[in-house]
Amino acid sequence: YVSLWGQGRVAEVDVEAGSITRYFDVGKNPGELSFSPDGTRMTVVASDSDVVATVDLSMMTPTVRRHYLGGAASAPRGLSPTALSVGRDGTLYVASSPSLVWRLDGNQWVFMTGPFHGTTWLGSVNGQLIAGTSYGFVFARDGAGWVQLGQGLTLAISSIAEIDGTLFAGTSPL
Repeated sequence: YVSLWGQGRVAEVDVEAGSITRYFDVGKNPGELSFSPDGTRMTVVASDSDVVATVDLSMMTPTVRRHYLGGAASAPRGLSPTALSVGRDGTLYVASSPSLVWRLDGNQWVFMTGPFHGTTWLGSVNGQLIAGTSYGFVFARDGAGWVQLGQGLTLAISSIAEIDGTLFAGTSPL
């Protein structure tokens, strides 16, 4: 699966055949993708339409459901979702401008707070929600708040992984 930024859709690619199998219209400027553990559901952030789209891949004609940050499709735009993570319990978390983190409860977005600037990565390590920023800081969700891990780097956090109990942060140039 490849998000096609300028086309507002995601392509399903048959790598062996070298062809595109089908497209999914998800919203303007799709970015990060995530999949359910069983591979039947894909979630995509579409930053310029303030949409988090969920695609049911288990059907021959998949359904695309759009969740609008800030409420309905007619709500003022500008939250620009950029990163997402699905927790072990299936809870969907989304980071958006200006450095906000949201949780989807049923059909309602719940603001979780985001005390850090420039969230560029969101993920889950051993069931704990982790966020990385464009200023090189890494935060972990601790109860109702966030705890800073480490000192910060000079580059944007682009990925985070846990290997044998140690947390590693990958960076990319600003």
